[in-house]
Amino acid sequence: MPFIIYLFGFLNIEHVELKNKLNLYMIENKLSPIVTIVLSFKAGGEYQTPEDAGLFHLVEHMFFKGNKKYKTQEEFMKKVRELGISYNGATSHNYVVYFYTLPKEKLKEGLEFAYHAITGILFEEKELEKEKTVVLDEYNRDYSDPLMNFYTDLSRLFFEEEFYRDDLLGPRHNILKAKRETMIRQYEKFYGPENCNLIISGDIDFKETEKLARKIFEKWKKRTTYQKPSKLPELKSKKILRIKSKDVKSAKITLLFRGPSTLYERKDTYIADLVGKMFSLSYSPFQLEFVNSGIAGGATFAYYTKKASGEIFINLDLEKSKIEEALKKLNYFLESIDDEKWFPNEIIEDAKISIENDFYMQTENSQRFALEFSFWITAADFEYFKNYVDEIKKLTKEDIKEFLRNYIKNKNYVMGILEPEEE
Repeated sequence: MPFIIYLFGFLNIEHVELKNKLNLYMIENKLSPIVTIVLSFKAGGEYQTPEDAGLFHLVEHMFFKGNKKYKTQEEFMKKVRELGISYNGATSHNYVVYFYTLPKEKLKEGLEFAYHAITGILFEEKELEKEKTVVLDEYNRDYSDPLMNFYTDLSRLFFEEEFYRDDLLGPRHNILKAKRETMIRQYEKFYGPENCNLIISGDIDFKETEKLARKIFEKWKKRTTYQKPSKLPELKSKKILRIKSKDVKSAKITLLFRGPSTLYERKDTYIADLVGKMFSLSYSPFQLEFVNSGIAGGATFAYYTKKASGEIFINLDLEKSKIEEALKKLNYFLESIDDEKWFPNEIIEDAKISIENDFYMQTENSQRFALEFSFWITAADFEYFKNYVDEIKKLTKEDIKEFLRNYIKNKNYVMGILEPEEE
C-alpha cells in the first residue's frame, strides 16, 4: 500500500512499488512549475570489486551517448533541447544517479526519455573508446593535483587491500581494457528495476504521475540481484603519512577513523551526524580550541554516511609553523574527547536544532531535494529518511560519550600531514 508523509504544507511524499519491484517515490512541491526525474541505483564504490573498479563511472559516461530510441548523441541532444531538459549523472560510493529536470507539462515525454535512456544503452565500441579517453583525461587531471594525491594516499592506507571500494575512477588498467562486453556485464548485473529507485519531484499530481510511471516503467522486466556490501575490518594499527610538497602554500592535517554504517550500525550513524554538527558550530569548544585560538584557519570534524564503510574524519587547515602545536592539541583532544567539556548541554541542543533546520531547508528546491532524497534512500532506505530528525532528537549525552569511546578514543586511525616544502 502507498503511504504519505507530510514534511511541510507544500511538500509530501508518496511511495509505491511497481509490479517489476521498481520503487517509485513521488514528491509534490508546488513552488515552481518544473519536475525532476531521478533514477538512483544501489551501485558505486561500496559495490566495486578489484576487477570492476571504475566501471560504474564509465557506464555513467555511456548513459548519455545514445540508445536504441535515440541512436546517436546528436539525436539524444536534439531531444534534450526539444524537451527543455537539464540533465546530469553522478557516481558516488553509495549510489549511481541520473537525473532530468524539465517543465512540468513535459513530464510524460521526460519519463519516456528516461526510460529509453536507461533500458536501451548501446555501449557502441567507437563511443566507448572516446569516453575511455575522457575518463583517462579526468584521471590525469586529478592526479596532477598534490591535494588529490595526498587524499588518495590516505585512502590507500585507510582502506588497505579494499582501496578499490573508494577508488571511483578505478585503476587505469581497468579503464584501458574495458570492452563493450565488459560494460554490458556491468550493466546487466546492477541496472535493473529491483535495484533502482525512480524519484519524480516537483509540481505533480500523484494519481496522474503514478499512472504514467506504471505505463512507461512497468515494461522494464530486467532482473538484477542486490549485492550487499561487506563491512570493513578494524584498523590494526595507527598509520602516519607526512608529505612535503613544493606545490602547496599551506598545511593540512587529516585524521581518518572507521565509522558506523547504515547497514550495520544504524543508530551510531545518527550520533555521528550529531557529533559532527556539534563540533562544527562556530562557538563550540572544538572550534574555540583549534580556530579561535589561532592554531588553524579552519577545523572540521565530520562523518561520511555510507552503506557499509562509514568514515569519521578530522581536518585542520593551518600554517606550516603551527603543525607541531596543532598535533599536541589534537593528541589532547583525542585523549579527552569523551569529557563533557567538549559537548555541554547547550551545544548538543543547538546541534539538534541546526540538523533539523538543515533537513527541512533542503526541501525548498525540488531538484536539489530529489537528489538529496536519492542519497538518503540508497545510502540507507526510506525508513531511515522518514525517522531521521526524530532519531536525532532522541539522542542523549550518554549516547554521545559511548559513541566517542567506541569510535574515537584510543582507536587506531590514519593521519596525514601535508606541508609546504621550504625553499
